[in-house]
Amino acid sequence: MPRLAAKPIIDILVTLQRFLNEAEIADVCGPGHEYRGIDDTQRQYFSKRTPQAYHVHCYLPGNPEAERLLLFRDYLRTHPETAKQYEALKRDLASKHRHERQTYQDAKTHFVHAVEALGRKDQEPTTKSLLLNNGVTLRGL
Repeated sequence: MPRLAAKPIIDILVTLQRFLNEAEIADVCGPGHEYRGIDDTQRQYFSKRTPQAYHVHCYLPGNPEAERLLLFRDYLRTHPETAKQYEALKRDLASKHRHERQTYQDAKTHFVHAVEALGRKDQEPTTKSLLLNNGVTLRGL
């Protein structure tokens, strides 16, 4: 997220037509890379710690978790005030739970779910009406 304070780790979301096989994983995982497996959200996960840390989150098309993450990101991108609130929350929680990663994550959950709900609401089609000169009302999206 541009201009949003964050940990010095880049998160990359990739959509794959299929998960990588063992030979492909070996090609991807060079020195410093770690293959973390496929988790319960059906994410194939890779990480690298140094010199520039990043996490690669691989999902298959239509994965609900990937769609949720993108919905959250897109909402923050288009609502800078909400992004600032999220940044303030993260800073506060980081100072309180510096060495308790799961507690930090859990404490953000309510805010994240609220933003996701707003994002879903933003995606709902709106009905627009047009009143024609003859008194007929056209309704459409």
